[in-house]
Amino acid sequence: MSNPFTNWLQSRKFSVALKQNNIQLAQELLEKKQRLGVKLSLIEKIFRDKLQLEQNSKEYEREVLVLRKQTSQNSQEIQELTNKSQQLEKFVEDVHKQLKYKEQEVGSI
Repeated sequence: MSNPFTNWLQSRKFSVALKQNNIQLAQELLEKKQRLGVKLSLIEKIFRDKLQLEQNSKEYEREVLVLRKQTSQNSQEIQELTNKSQQLEKFVEDVHKQLKYKEQEVGSI
């Protein structure tokens, strides 16, 4: 697309697609210009950046969902481990009481 008229026509098609809210066509026209290595107009650059920001936002949202799920799972695991720890502490206390009682029995013999 080294022809200035062709470049202008493609940019015009792009602008019309945006005005008609035909995002898919605007994106196709932009990708075509990028593949051909044609210099982008200001509005095309802004649109490209907007698409990139939307893509990044979706990726971040997915990452946040994954991290929330992991956090929830970690929280459940921490609660389970806390419960087990409390059970073990109680068991150790019971064993300690039993040992003291046995020591007292042995001492009284």
